[in-house]
Amino acid sequence: MRRLIRLAVSLYPPAWRKRYGAEFDDLLEDAGSRWSDLWDVLKGAFAMQLTTWSFTRIAALCGVAGLAAAAAIAIATPDRYISTAVLTFGEPFHNGESMLGLQRSETDVLSPSNLTRIVTTFNLYPEERRKMPMEEVVSEMRNRAIQITPVVIGQPGRVFALRFVYRDRAKAAAVTRELTSLLIASAKSPHADAPLISLEVLDPASLPQTPFAPNRAAIILAGLALGLLAATLIVGVRRWPLVAASGLAAALLAGAISFALPARWVSIAVMRVSPPEAAAQVVAALQATADPNVQVTAIRAARRAPSGAFQIRATSRDRFQAQAIARQTVTQMTERAPKIAALSSMEVLDPASLPQRPSSPNRLSFVLLGLIGGLLLGGIWQRLRRERRPVSGIA
Repeated sequence: MRRLIRLAVSLYPPAWRKRYGAEFDDLLEDAGSRWSDLWDVLKGAFAMQLTTWSFTRIAALCGVAGLAAAAAIAIATPDRYISTAVLTFGEPFHNGESMLGLQRSETDVLSPSNLTRIVTTFNLYPEERRKMPMEEVVSEMRNRAIQITPVVIGQPGRVFALRFVYRDRAKAAAVTRELTSLLIASAKSPHADAPLISLEVLDPASLPQTPFAPNRAAIILAGLALGLLAATLIVGVRRWPLVAASGLAAALLAGAISFALPARWVSIAVMRVSPPEAAAQVVAALQATADPNVQVTAIRAARRAPSGAFQIRATSRDRFQAQAIARQTVTQMTERAPKIAALSSMEVLDPASLPQRPSSPNRLSFVLLGLIGGLLLGGIWQRLRRERRPVSGIA
């Protein structure tokens, strides 16, 4: 232990070691050798070096440390691959009924029992399954790894893509093929509350060649930026302690407040009517009868001309409830369409999405605003303290 402490002493500036080195060796002989002593010596060496180093040297050290840490994180983060299959509705195609049938088939295919079987069959997420129950693994898989989204190719709303994300490209393609087969089979099965639909594969599940994530270059650049920011904070704490302390305290307080606020999730669906002039009437009808948590707004084309499209935004504290409210609004509007005399047709351009991130609160904005406010208050406080300090001199 004493050998480690003497090695730590060598980290002190040469001028300090030249003046106090002999006395410190004598003190070390008389004192004990504990891990706490080693930590105190290292902490003192770091503080002493900071008092003698220039900002350039501190920035270089922190920048290299940030680069090294970010590079380690980038290398340790596993690759993720996306396999995509493209499907389309067969004939007969009725936009509202077909989308309703697809939503019901999607619910069947992505049920916990089906996904549990897929996880077991393809041996997915072995590390996660050792750490958490299967229900949580399946929930994470459904929410983060599987996407069913529309693709606008000639006929909006008729073509959609099924994607699966996984760290093994062969398994990503195999699971996408399995999900595609299950979706087609479910579409042909009778449902009490949804019509039969026909699905055709336009592009089978792809075998991804390159990973889409992580972006290692971006991670390394972020590490460099954080290292330089840390250097700035270190110098700031040394030169402007009140400013730095108040900024940090305000940022922590703002972050705590942001996490105390409940998250709000927004699910969005887009519909279009023909003729475009009828959109205003449809939007007004929806606004009058829709749920209080639903907002309906018209989408204007170029030069503020009516496009016939409108957006349905459903807000809730639960992401699945937000999607359910939006889908229910789409279904209700599809059922009312034949009763609106001004309409000739209605189609769903983008079905209700499952939100992946909460729309509010924006916690990063909270922290940044708290940091800026704290720095300003700290600067004013330090300036006032300097002005109130008594001036001594010879009269």
